[in-house]
Amino acid sequence: MTEQKTISKSLRFDTFKRDAFTCQYCGQRPPDVVLELDHIHPVSKGGDNDEMNLVTSCFDCNRGKRDKVLKDYVPRPDADLAWLEMQQELSELRRYNDAKAMRDDAILETIGTLEDHWQSVFGVDWVPIEKIMKAWIKTFGPSEVEMAIDLATFKKMKGYISDSGLIKYVAGILWKRKRGEDAQAARD
Repeated sequence: MTEQKTISKSLRFDTFKRDAFTCQYCGQRPPDVVLELDHIHPVSKGGDNDEMNLVTSCFDCNRGKRDKVLKDYVPRPDADLAWLEMQQELSELRRYNDAKAMRDDAILETIGTLEDHWQSVFGVDWVPIEKIMKAWIKTFGPSEVEMAIDLATFKKMKGYISDSGLIKYVAGILWKRKRGEDAQAARD
């Protein structure tokens, strides 16, 4: 005999709610009776705690039924409704996954565009690591990143910034612009 997990309070409540807080054998309701959960297919005969195997029963009916298997009892849960709810959930999960994959692809494409721009305007054959570009895009947006690269170009052309200082300088421009210090960023 396998040991059954305790039925959670939420599953117990959901089953009572599904069954309209009514004993499914005799039709009585509280406060006239105390409700319990009954296993349609008894645990002692291999039944489990799945919601489709649980039914609301009053104390007396549950004790009267004991561990008998009710062959002619059709569980009250609407299987079609449960199937539709699962299909809806699956559809929502697939839509989320599809949208996330499209977003991730778009981010990678944007990173590629910004990397090309970086190499073009700075005349270098390297780019910041993908993690940095992703963080900049997420925090500032791609157009701000492009603008910061363009602003840093002037300092690079005048020789005020070395190749090794480009990432730090572009990051500084982005943060200054984010703080509304556009005029200061242009002067630096």
